[in-house]
Amino acid sequence: MKHGFLLLFFTFNTFAANFNGYIIKLKDNYSGNKSLGINAKSLNVSIGNFLLWKPVRKNIGPTLEEIKNHPSVEYIEPNWELKNIGIVSEGPDVIGDDLFSKQWGLENTGKNSMGTFWQRPKKGVDIKAKKAWKITKGSRDIIIGVMDSGVLYTHPDLIDNMWINEAELNGVAGVDDDKNGYVDDINGYTPPGNKLPHPTDKSGHGTHTAGVIGMVHNSFGGRGINANIKIMPLKVKNDKDFKYYVENQVQAIDYAINKGVNVLTTSIGGGDYSKAYEDAIIKAGEAGITFVTACGNENKNLNWQKIYPPSYNDKAENMIVVCHHGSGGKKHYLSNHGNKVATIMAPGSHIVSTAVSLNPGPDGLKTGIYKKMSGSSMAAPHVSGAVALLLSIEPNLSPEEVVERVIATAKKERKLKKHTISGGRLDLFRLLNNTRSK
Repeated sequence: MKHGFLLLFFTFNTFAANFNGYIIKLKDNYSGNKSLGINAKSLNVSIGNFLLWKPVRKNIGPTLEEIKNHPSVEYIEPNWELKNIGIVSEGPDVIGDDLFSKQWGLENTGKNSMGTFWQRPKKGVDIKAKKAWKITKGSRDIIIGVMDSGVLYTHPDLIDNMWINEAELNGVAGVDDDKNGYVDDINGYTPPGNKLPHPTDKSGHGTHTAGVIGMVHNSFGGRGINANIKIMPLKVKNDKDFKYYVENQVQAIDYAINKGVNVLTTSIGGGDYSKAYEDAIIKAGEAGITFVTACGNENKNLNWQKIYPPSYNDKAENMIVVCHHGSGGKKHYLSNHGNKVATIMAPGSHIVSTAVSLNPGPDGLKTGIYKKMSGSSMAAPHVSGAVALLLSIEPNLSPEEVVERVIATAKKERKLKKHTISGGRLDLFRLLNNTRSK
């Protein structure tokens, strides 16, 4: 195989605040970092030979240009700091036994959602969940990975649908029983630098996402799109500095690939272009994983302005980019859009789901609550949950076939045509029935 050099168009500034060191991709026939003359650690991934290098001082060791031109190096790029691109706002805690009546995205009565000055609630503008559940309510054979701030996997409305690493659960404490490089990863992935191996959620965003996908259908709380599913927490937030970095995204995707995940969903992005992040998403597609991402909330046209990860979809054919609409069916005024990049619209305003208490309880632990949140962060799990539901009855669909199906079965709306590739919004019943617009 012939190897060429990737030209990287960014300004190197070792001590800039928006990235944390550098990710180095080695060519396939090289490993380790001794020949580079630097002190770098290997990322725990099987999708390529990656190093993470954090220079300690300026003018010591090889220059960035020398590393880039080294025969063992395929490319070097900043380990970009990322952020949550999908959240617009959080509402107050929601209290009530039957929260389904408040989940307008699943069933919009025209009276169970909040209107705004830019659109009024409209009955029937929902994903037709009740009709879809007559076909299927999901399957425990489908695993969905939530790449986010973590998930409160002990939440009463989530616990029965959480993925468990049986090898570690039944293994020896303090031992890497499944030999995947992570010790005691019973409940999912967490960055190696975090103090505890448990991917629990301290901010509530990941827990909210998980609830949209798979709140248990029981006698309390709300309902997820899937009554039956396995939700795998992939915590990509560092506990030490409360930040997200590309290195964690890459390792989480690799973890998901090796654990047999079917769908990945995230709203963590920003930063500049990352070849490592893009490569990982493409590798996930090769492993049969559909990758769903929020489009962001800056009212930007993604046809002209690059925002990541949405803008990776020009090469990542397994990617679905989700923007959000309100309860009247119009694009939210802050939602990004672009009919060459954004795939589909889904409910994202004032969405009720599981969350995490602000303050810990008497035992020192945070507890499970319910909260309203808004943004494309809430729209993305509607679509990833829908993909999981589809795979529960058609498990052999490839990611490319899933993407095509989502586009073809969208509920077309003239007012959405200029905003998304599909020209419409998510309709779960149409998706499962493969009802296509003429």
